Amino acid sequence: MLLRRFAKHIKDQNWFAVGLDVLVVIVGIFLGMQVSDWNDQINEREEEKILQDRLSLDVDTSSHSIERSLSQIELALENQRGAAELILDNGVNAENIAQFYELRKSFDVLFSIRADTGTLNEIFSSGKIIILRNTELRKSLNSHRMLVESTKSWTQTYRGEAGKLITQLQFIAPIDFREDKTAFLLPNQELNKNRLEIFNTMKVIIDLNNIQLRFIKSHQRSLDNLKGHFTIPSDKSS
Repeated sequence: MLLRRFAKHIKDQNWFAVGLDVLVVIVGIFLGMQVSDWNDQINEREEEKILQDRLSLDVDTSSHSIERSLSQIELALENQRGAAELILDNGVNAENIAQFYELRKSFDVLFSIRADTGTLNEIFSSGKIIILRNTELRKSLNSHRMLVESTKSWTQTYRGEAGKLITQLQFIAPIDFREDKTAFLLPNQELNKNRLEIFNTMKVIIDLNNIQLRFIKSHQRSLDNLKGHFTIPSDKSS
């Protein structure tokens, strides 16, 4: 209908009406683009809130998991240091052999970081990071992502090296269990023969575990930092 009217106005050389028709079309296109833009902004703001809610949940879950693990890890390290000091200082004897083996058990576990990075990975792989208007949050997420990547690389090395040393320790200071679940342990004389080798193996494992502990604490600090940035700016903020 508009096209027929526009053609009639041209045929009649009614240039005022032609100009008015053109103006109506331009205004219609502009309003249509504005409505589309508003809808896009509304959708982005809704997605921004969903992403922040998911990130906040992941951060809280990871933070609680690491917090629970830290006390166990620090206790294990304390027991590991106790076992190493015991065998180095006085060696193992009839009086302390039970204590030594109790402390020795702490070397059979690798320390791990239990963190939920699903939403973080999705945000960066999909490019949705640009939806987040909070500049400080984007910076903190990028720093946390780099920490996650460096931790993955280190953890592969840690698990390989510490795993080999734990296997070695099992040969020189074994804790084997019979079918009836009772432990078969080397007598103290046999342990003392390999005293220095046992101590040196334990010391390297402890050093590796301390590095892993520093990575875990770095994750905890990074997660605590992220918690302070889960705010959505007003539309006037960038």
